[in-house]
Amino acid sequence: MCLGMTMIEKADEFCILRRVTFFVFIAMMLTSSAVGGKKKKVYPVNESFTVNEETSECLFRGKNSHYYGVRSHCYYAYGNMTGEEFPYPLFYQMLNWTGCMIFARLHKLEYIPLSSVESLRANTDFCKLKYGLLVYGNEKLYRINLRKTMDIRKEEVFIRANPNLTRDQVIDAPFEVDVGDPHDCTMEMALKRKDCTGLVGDVRYPGDANMRNVWIGVSRVYGTITVNGIRENNLDMLKKLTVDGWLPRVVRIVNNHQLRHIDELLKMKVTGPEPLFWFHNNTSFCHTIDIRSKIEAKVKTKLSWDERCLKRCAGGVIDAQYLKKFHRFCNIVDGDLIIEGLKGSIKHYSEICSPCRLKVLLQRIREISFTRFLLL
Repeated sequence: MCLGMTMIEKADEFCILRRVTFFVFIAMMLTSSAVGGKKKKVYPVNESFTVNEETSECLFRGKNSHYYGVRSHCYYAYGNMTGEEFPYPLFYQMLNWTGCMIFARLHKLEYIPLSSVESLRANTDFCKLKYGLLVYGNEKLYRINLRKTMDIRKEEVFIRANPNLTRDQVIDAPFEVDVGDPHDCTMEMALKRKDCTGLVGDVRYPGDANMRNVWIGVSRVYGTITVNGIRENNLDMLKKLTVDGWLPRVVRIVNNHQLRHIDELLKMKVTGPEPLFWFHNNTSFCHTIDIRSKIEAKVKTKLSWDERCLKRCAGGVIDAQYLKKFHRFCNIVDGDLIIEGLKGSIKHYSEICSPCRLKVLLQRIREISFTRFLLL
């Protein structure tokens, strides 16, 4: 064995190479340090070592046509690749792809020939998307070729809003194909149509009349939503919306100085990579303490609150008439707030859960948990 050689023995080049390889391997294992309780995985290529000629592996980030110019001998690739305005991309020497491939909103794309690829797997170390193959918004696309033995998972494939592509035109897929709903649209498509119920892409919250008209009929978004510097004081268009996110920070609320009421977030259903919500540089959110706590629990972060929307209200005897006039942003009750003679369920009186200074006279009330936010 090479490791058993003495100093006087003549080591040939092969032995030296084996020694170097051995110590490099040990060094790589030792540098696989733990970060946040998880071991950092070591890959054969990275940002500093982009090509491994011995193993034909490489790191690539860019357009499909550039791949063969800079990675002509790479068969096992890591990274992210985007399609271009050509009828079809080329994959003639690629065997494995780890990361993501994105073919989105291409006006000339007709065909995606992936039958020569043996493995296509998502990996968030190389692409933040949860999908390995993302295909949407291609109006002329009519065919995708896969292979029955391909290592690819259904949950890592997203194919929607390609109006000329049917399930039967995704050939040799090793999983049950889903090409979405006929009413899935990109924003560009939705501005030309009136029947879109699902939006696909990284979309912005409506900022003009045309976009608002689109959002009226939308019940689901696939991608991300950004609310950036809007003039509205609420998020009315987002209530009861379902969002299937493909990147962390699925709902992004940034640079809003007129937006005050965000309780519509409580009615949204949001899934995707964590964190689901991201807030930055917002100055005017205003809600009573009970709503604040619900919002912060849902978005899993502490928010900065403004209290200028909160009101002072007159006291009185709580009955149906009083509650009908009770302001949703009432923060302080001036005078006595009298609760008496109520029977049965108290849930209809939960509107007075905001922090108030008051006097409570209780008679024949069995359950008062609705007052948990009151300051006496």
